[in-house]
Amino acid sequence: MTTTETLPAAEAASIQKALRRKPKTIVAETTKPRLYIGIDPGAHTGYAAWDAWDKRLTFVGELTIYEAIVAVKDTRDTTAYPILVRIEDARMRTWFGNT
Repeated sequence: MTTTETLPAAEAASIQKALRRKPKTIVAETTKPRLYIGIDPGAHTGYAAWDAWDKRLTFVGELTIYEAIVAVKDTRDTTAYPILVRIEDARMRTWFGNT
């Protein structure tokens, strides 16, 4: 097809429709997180970081919620590898018996 030819209307409409669709996010196996961060918010916010490549905990401690947020932000800004952050939701706890 030369630049002076035009596409059939049906094909042009199909291409325009495809361009309007949002692209699907594809996560490759190589993008598995290196660092896993867990936060247990509460009066005493627990914070833990696990390095999956070195297979060791890099930090376990108690922070304020604001310190935990800053720690996650700083980690995200200073690392070149993927991280995963998990925050506990105590409302999702399953109760057993009368405890």
